[in-house]
Amino acid sequence: MPVEMNAILRSALEYEFPPYSTETGQQRVVAFGDHSHKCPVYVRRLPPCTNACPAGEDIRGYHNVLRGLRKSADPMADAWRLLTET
Repeated sequence: MPVEMNAILRSALEYEFPPYSTETGQQRVVAFGDHSHKCPVYVRRLPPCTNACPAGEDIRGYHNVLRGLRKSADPMADAWRLLTET
């Protein structure tokens, strides 16, 4: 007496992968088939805070206080003051 197979298992065992294709550029395939993930595309851009903080914070001043480049009696308090001024 044959045992009836689960429909999901049968579907998985009988699945035929899409044909392998090689693509270039942004559509390049990482694995086989058309349903695989595509390679990420990284665009080199400067962060908006390279020149100055868009939010108006003195981030460089804050870091300089914590690193000891700007002399301070209490670096943590001065760094906090710089961050909360704006």
